[in-house]
Amino acid sequence: MHASGILLPPPPQGAEDTRDQVEANLWGATHERLDRFLPGFLDDIIVVSDAGYSLPAPPAHTGLSVPPTPIVAHSPAAQEGPPSLA
Repeated sequence: MHASGILLPPPPQGAEDTRDQVEANLWGATHERLDRFLPGFLDDIIVVSDAGYSLPAPPAHTGLSVPPTPIVAHSPAAQEGPPSLA
């Protein structure tokens, strides 16, 4: 929501707040609710500096769009089928 400009934190100390009332209320309500069970989460994720807002750097791109599927070895017992009740 922050990257799309919907969830905007308050500006740095002393800077003019350019958010409208809905944006300010949304930030306040979201911050309050998240802080109940993840204290400091929004403050860690959305960095507010004198230059403005920024997000932490994304992880390095590996070129893979989907993580590789692990190879699972099948045991011979699993291939025999269910045990008989005879």
